[in-house]
Amino acid sequence: MLEAFAWDTAPLECSLASVGVFPTEEGVVFLAPVVTRELLDLHQEFHMRLDEFGARCSAYYRPGAWVPHCTLATGVARAAVPQAVPVCLDAALPIRARFERVALVEFWPVKVLYAFDLAGA
Repeated sequence: MLEAFAWDTAPLECSLASVGVFPTEEGVVFLAPVVTRELLDLHQEFHMRLDEFGARCSAYYRPGAWVPHCTLATGVARAAVPQAVPVCLDAALPIRARFERVALVEFWPVKVLYAFDLAGA
């Protein structure tokens, strides 16, 4: 399913334009992209295929609940989060980015199980 999705999907340009944190005990600091119709459509298409495949994911990542983000740090002590944000603000935002691959990743420790280039990447 993942390989077919990659084959059918063109790379997508995006702009990482803001810094954010999730209000959780995990201490997650991230860059957030400007949300575009193309990004939301890509996300919706992926989840339609995921559902057809019979796979499930966390409710945080479902369409309508997902907060697009690029994680910079996780596991940051709650007291240290306010100190991490100014470091991120030193980045020259916005950062132009491009989605070129899709991967199935096992998390902690990070292990890439499968990865496929998007069509035309």
